[in-house]
This record gives sequence, structure tokens and C-alpha cells, in this order.
Amino acid sequence: CEPSQRSWRLMAAVCCLVGALLALSLPTAAAKLPTIWEVGINLGHVETRHDAPEPKELFDVYINGHKGHPDEKDGKWTSPHGRVVLIKGAAARMPAFQKWATDELLLETYGKEQLDQVETEKQETRLKYPHDDWNLAKFLHQYNKSDIYSTTTPPRKMQDDLYLLPSLNCGGFQKRIQSSVLWFSSGGTKSVIHSDGGFNQHCMFSGRKRWIFWHPTQHTRSEKELGWLDGEKASQTESEFKDAYGQWYGRVNYDAMDVNKYPGWKKMEFYTMDMEAGDCALIPGDWLHYVESPKDVRSVSAHIWLTPPKKFDPRGCEALESRGIDLSEYVFQFSKCIMGYNDPDKNVKATKCKIGQRLSKQTSKAEL
Repeated sequence: CEPSQRSWRLMAAVCCLVGALLALSLPTAAAKLPTIWEVGINLGHVETRHDAPEPKELFDVYINGHKGHPDEKDGKWTSPHGRVVLIKGAAARMPAFQKWATDELLLETYGKEQLDQVETEKQETRLKYPHDDWNLAKFLHQYNKSDIYSTTTPPRKMQDDLYLLPSLNCGGFQKRIQSSVLWFSSGGTKSVIHSDGGFNQHCMFSGRKRWIFWHPTQHTRSEKELGWLDGEKASQTESEFKDAYGQWYGRVNYDAMDVNKYPGWKKMEFYTMDMEAGDCALIPGDWLHYVESPKDVRSVSAHIWLTPPKKFDPRGCEALESRGIDLSEYVFQFSKCIMGYNDPDKNVKATKCKIGQRLSKQTSKAEL
């Protein structure tokens, strides 16, 4: 016998239900996973200032304070890891801001300077080894038509154009300076999600960078929840990471975050930072971060790493003031600083800086 009209309706309803369930359970070509910018809980932009904090304020608030942002309630974070601060216009005071403004200026003045590290990829993977024998002229002739990316120690001559911010003029900050890096690309760079053990002064001279920061208390190194990767260990057993080095959150794709596989990212609270040419940021150690620059935009920045003192020492501040030096001046060029603290190849137990060409508050860009 033929099925009744009621039976046909029942069969159609069942088919619709099965189709809906299949649509929910099976991934489709149109489905798009979120980027690293779209997962977790956004706490807003980091603190922004137009003046560099004084050395004692840097030590108390930005290195050892409890708040990740000045507007937060006390007790949000359980341990004192300071906070990130963006200082508008701080890099524009340095000679590098004008002297590095174009490739032509750089080529004319610094073309023969040696670069000790040029990466072969803009999107960091920690799977490929860099060039270590280029000069700046060779880099400038090729960086706009390839994926090379300078992560070199600034050549000595270029270090004359870079300064410690006044926040680091005294207090003991100069006793354990680790190293500095010149970041230079044609744009489109992406870092891995990682943390640095040292305090970081990072200044932008050309282009823009976007940052994400996660408070150190969330840095659990969980492979199961967050995709943490020990590169050297993974290289022994996983072909995908056979040349990997370092440790980072390397099992996740930052452009397509699978929060079902790594659900910890749904709960991660983060801050953002938009850095432009002329800006500097002060970044405490152990803060997780991710950095990217826009495509096809010349990007030049430099940073210096150091280990902050355990106790603030005011004697250096008093000594500068006794010489008539305002603590808000730019006093110490990178080239006048001995670096290498904690570097096993250098065996430097203590570092120091000598006063160089001073830049007073009144120094204008045109005078640089």
C-alpha cells in the first residue's frame, strides 16, 4: 500500500532534523576559525602616557606593581609583575628617528655596517636559521623583494643614534644590561607567542606594530590547554618540528585558532597595544606577547633588554643631579653602554653606561 499523507509529512520532518544535526556536527568549507585577536577576553589598550616615568616610578609601578592597567581594581592579579606602558613621542626625540627615516639615508651613512642576524622569514616559526654575514647595504637592496627580516644587534655606529629612556637613567637599571636588537623589515611580520625574561625598552622609528599582551600569571605552559611547545624536545620525535628551537605556544595557528582543541585560549585575558613611529614601550619581563606589523609598510624599531635591580638604588640619581643633569634628559646612548649580562660567551658580571651626547628637554627634532 502507498504511504499516507501523514507518513510523508513525518518522513520529511525526520529528514530535516537529521540534516540539521549533520550541519551542526560536520565542519563546512565556509566555517572560519578566529584569529588570535578574536579569542579570549579583551581588557583594552595598555596604559598610554606622553612622558616617561621617573626611575623610581618605573621601579615601583611598572616593574613591581600589582595592576596590569591603572584603571583596574586592586587584587585582579595575585602577583606583582608590573604593567606595560606606551609612551607617545619618546622615540621621536632620538637621532635615529630622522637619521634612519629613509633607506637612502641609511645606505649613505651605514651601508658598510655588518649585521649579525638576518632572518629568512617574516612569520616567525623558529624552524629556520638566519644569515649572519650580511652588511646593511646588501640587506637594503633585497628586503623589499623578499621575506628577509633583520633581527641583528645594532651596529656600533648606529648605536650612537639610540638612547636609554630617562626612566633608566639611574636606580641600578644599567648594571645588568643584556643585549639590544634592530628589527627591520618591509612589513608583514608576525612573531610567535612568547615571553622574555628581561625588561624591554622597545622604540619604533618607522611603520607600525600591533601587540597583544597576557599577564604572566596566565603563562601556564600548558600543552593540552594552550598548545605550549618545547622546540628542542619536539625536534627529537616530531618531524614537523625537526629543526625547532626555544619554547613558545607553537602548536596553535594564530590565524586560525582551534579553541576546541586548545580551550584555554577562550579564557585568556589580554591587553592590546598600537605602536606608531615615534613611540616607545616599556615592557616588564615574563609578560606573554604577540607582535605583528602591517604588510608593505617599512618597519624599523630597536629594543634593549636588561634585568632590573632587586632594590632601587637612588645613589645614581643623586650623582647625576649633583652634576647638573636633569633626570628627564636623554643621557645614555646605546654605544656608551657595556652589554652582555648573562651572556655565557661574554662572561660579563656587571654592565654600565657612560654619559654620552645629552639630549635635553628642549632638543628639537631638527637639531638631531
